[in-house]
Amino acid sequence: MKNRQKAHLLLIVFLFMLAVAADAAVYHYAPANSTDPLESFVNDTRGTYGLPPLKSTLELEDMAMERCHDQERFVTISHDGFVDRAKWSGYSKVGENLASGFSSDKATINAWLASPPHKAAMLGDWKYTGVAKCGKYDVQLFAK
Repeated sequence: MKNRQKAHLLLIVFLFMLAVAADAAVYHYAPANSTDPLESFVNDTRGTYGLPPLKSTLELEDMAMERCHDQERFVTISHDGFVDRAKWSGYSKVGENLASGFSSDKATINAWLASPPHKAAMLGDWKYTGVAKCGKYDVQLFAK
């Protein structure tokens, strides 16, 4: 009887751990204290336009870093193929801003604000974001 109770207890613990892992896999939110300065500048800018801040997700941060390494590897800035590669993510809408060679996050934001398509992306109808930097490249992904 005791072995059967132990087996049931182990099964319950396993199912609980599986449920916790599945719940974490659904949300993927980045810790609140991991906010990147570039992300903060974008959210501050959105606030000046009366828009809600974007919530960072680990999934988008990982995608942004992968995207950043692509830019670095090919030594180019290109939006080609991003939407096709991002379709697997499950978001209904995705977008990105890319930058290269700016001296600071503020300079990157100012360049994006001076470019109508990049400004539109920053101020778009998004809920989530992910930011990455590698070498001279900056990537910010947006999703809904």
